[in-house]
Amino acid sequence: MFFSLTLYVAIIVCVVGIFYRIWTWCQISVGSEAAHFSPKDRAVSALKGIFQTIFSRKIIVLLKVLILDVILQLKLLRDDFQRWIMHICLYFGFILLLWKHGPRCRSSLRTVQIGLKTWAL
Repeated sequence: MFFSLTLYVAIIVCVVGIFYRIWTWCQISVGSEAAHFSPKDRAVSALKGIFQTIFSRKIIVLLKVLILDVILQLKLLRDDFQRWIMHICLYFGFILLLWKHGPRCRSSLRTVQIGLKTWAL
């Protein structure tokens, strides 16, 4: 019960933080040319660029970068092997932890009990 509740709180904090970062990115003007674009224009332009990248041949490059640089951390491997091993052990250990315990948590997330009252989600 406690872990389910804290999981929801953590997810809400994460989503609010992501939206806050996106909102501030659209609000900040950098340079003299940026003053001509409204935050709405910036958000529309960003979404347009994301969709153009996803539905083009650039998606192959994006997937390559995701696999090699984000998941396998090859840039870190080129810098220092020991740091890479330490990081990969932490990263894959955390992923395995989520993978093994995620299905068990999903069944308990359907109800929230606070005190004597239980709510179905």
